[in-house]
Amino acid sequence: MFASFFPNPRLFFPALILWSAISVAIWYSVGADIGIYFGFNIVEADAQIVGLHYFWSQSFLWFDLYFLFFVVVFAALWMWAFPHKWQLWSILVSSFILFSTYFSVQVSVALNNWRRPFFDSIQNALSDSSTTTAADLYSLMLIFLKIAFMWIGVYVVTKFVVSHYIFRWRTAMNDYYMSKWKQVRVIEGASQRVQEDTMRFANIMEHLGVNMVDSVMTLFAF
Repeated sequence: MFASFFPNPRLFFPALILWSAISVAIWYSVGADIGIYFGFNIVEADAQIVGLHYFWSQSFLWFDLYFLFFVVVFAALWMWAFPHKWQLWSILVSSFILFSTYFSVQVSVALNNWRRPFFDSIQNALSDSSTTTAADLYSLMLIFLKIAFMWIGVYVVTKFVVSHYIFRWRTAMNDYYMSKWKQVRVIEGASQRVQEDTMRFANIMEHLGVNMVDSVMTLFAF
């Protein structure tokens, strides 16, 4: 299942785990200092920004570039050392799906930041000494709409890419098993197994795989 789609999976996945651990360790230890060195004005207040500008704050943009750098270096090394037919999908598109999942989680964080001032305004509006105006509430509702529409766009793109990604993986598995047809054709129902098992595996990965990544990232984000 993995050899058909990923280059040398026995080395690829341990290398991926090690590379991810290194990138995470650098990010949480000196990542902010490196960003400041490259001219990013990283402040803790960026995490509490309310509105779409949360997504192009200095902290957010620095993480995007940091993630892109580690992905490009990892992908370039593997494409050079272990060329593979499906390497663009198995490495780069996997990274894109990981990032889009992260982005969806950040949309949840942005909505969480929005809830505080909105419900504070509602509470203030219901008090006897209210200072909240209708314009305040409408402006916060407009911010919610902007974030919600962004989330819809990210969700649609992610689902589209994931569907194509799973289809390519299923194609890779089918090609791999067909290349070994002389060895497996003697097994009873071999052709049916190739068709049905690859389909079931693809369905499991499309739902369980993405949801697992989303759950882990949501845990870390909050």
